[in-house]
Amino acid sequence: MLRKRGIWSPRVESDEGFVVLPRGPFSGVEYRENGRSVRVQAERTLSKREIMLFSDRPETWDPPSAGAPMSEPEWRRILQNVTDALEFLGLRIEVVPPLNLTPEVLAALREEFQGRQQPG
Repeated sequence: MLRKRGIWSPRVESDEGFVVLPRGPFSGVEYRENGRSVRVQAERTLSKREIMLFSDRPETWDPPSAGAPMSEPEWRRILQNVTDALEFLGLRIEVVPPLNLTPEVLAALREEFQGRQQPG
């Protein structure tokens, strides 16, 4: 069962032991369970009632549990819990598939970006 707490900064608590805290419009969503937390990247769309969740999986939990690995099944469960909590708040959710950027693609993007920073 989900419960909403707070008026100005709502949070959703679950009987399953997790808490979802929506942050600012471009700050993502904080997910907490069992003394650990992770930030799910999210942005509000032009419609204030819709949020895009980016499903790229972090390698580890955030501090103080940093370094604790996060498995793919664990991440899918977290995304589902966050989706359920945000829908409980009356928001429409769009989950954006992972970008799956390879190291080669990231290097090319970095090189292109750095080239645009050079004067002239």
